[in-house]
Amino acid sequence: MEPGMADVYALPADQSGRFVMSMERIHQSSDRIRESRKLMLETEEVGISVVENLSQQTADPPSRSHLQLIRNFLGIVLLQGVDDAIDKSKKKLTIMSRRMTRNKSSVEWLSFSPLS
Repeated sequence: MEPGMADVYALPADQSGRFVMSMERIHQSSDRIRESRKLMLETEEVGISVVENLSQQTADPPSRSHLQLIRNFLGIVLLQGVDDAIDKSKKKLTIMSRRMTRNKSSVEWLSFSPLS
């Protein structure tokens, strides 16, 4: 070997340390990428499973429990509508009763008043 060639291929200690640290970082980054890829694939599998379940649910007729939930919900909504209708009817009947009482009083007053 020529006298100057050994120095060209030899790395200084600080440069060698930086090289080792860089290689460690590359390995750590590679590990993180592998873990991220693994997590991505698992997430994709879960997503596919969810989509398959949803499509199967829409293809299958509703189960008894689904129908019961729908009936309960509709029952609550219908009962609320019935309650509103009853309240309105009660108010109208109260108004009609008051008018009837007032008209009855007027008729009685007129019937007892002497005609001149």
